Formats: sequence, structure tokens, C-alpha cells
Amino acid sequence: MQVFAHEGRIKIDDWFYLGPGSTIWSSDPVGIKIGKHVHVSWGVAIHDTNSHPMDPQKRFAQMQAIFREGHPRVDPGIRSAPITIGDDVWIGNSAMIMKGVTIGDRAVISAGSIVRSDVPADALVRPEPRLVK
Repeated sequence: MQVFAHEGRIKIDDWFYLGPGSTIWSSDPVGIKIGKHVHVSWGVAIHDTNSHPMDPQKRFAQMQAIFREGHPRVDPGIRSAPITIGDDVWIGNSAMIMKGVTIGDRAVISAGSIVRSDVPADALVRPEPRLVK
């Protein structure tokens, strides 16, 4: 779990499991809130931030600054939005939970899913099918 130097919050309720290789990164002032009885499998990414600028020159300059001086102590102007994960949620391996998402109670996020929009309570999210040629 990582809370960025300039800001960020992670609040976790009772009986939370975070699988090996999973990451939770926060730089949002409201941050990430995770309910009780939440199971996060291995290789999951839960990030409330883009972490880097979208512009390639700014992104390279930020990378150089981090290597030289560490993560900035002031807001570097990176986009972020809070994440809320309800109670009794299961997130399957290699899923990604993106900034600004709310996942309702008892939802199941299947392995390999990328969650970019809100998920209602009791929903099952499956990855979008991909065509392979």
C-alpha cells in the first residue's frame, strides 16, 4: 500500500485480505475506503490516481525529479478521484480498480476485469471479451 507524499488516504475496515502482488495507491485527499469482509486476490491494482501526467514531456520530467529528489511533497497536479469499495466484496486476481469508482456491497469483480465505472450492489463484473487474431 502506498500513500503519496503530498496527499492520499487509505481507510480499511475489519477482516480485509490483500493478496500477494496487489497494490493500493492513493494520492486523493478523500482517498480509498474499503469496507469490511473484503477479499482482494493476487495481482490486483486499486489506484485512485493516474500517478503521472498524461503529457509525455511532463511525465519524463516528473520521473527525473522523482529519481533525483523522491516523490513531491506538494500536489504535482496529477488527476485523482476517490474510490469506495463496499462490504463483502470479492475482487479476483489481476483486476484493476480505477480512480473515481464506487463498488457496491457484495459485488464480485471477476479476474482480469478493469473497473472504470460504478458497480451496483450484488453485481458481477466480467472482463470485456477481447478478439485475438
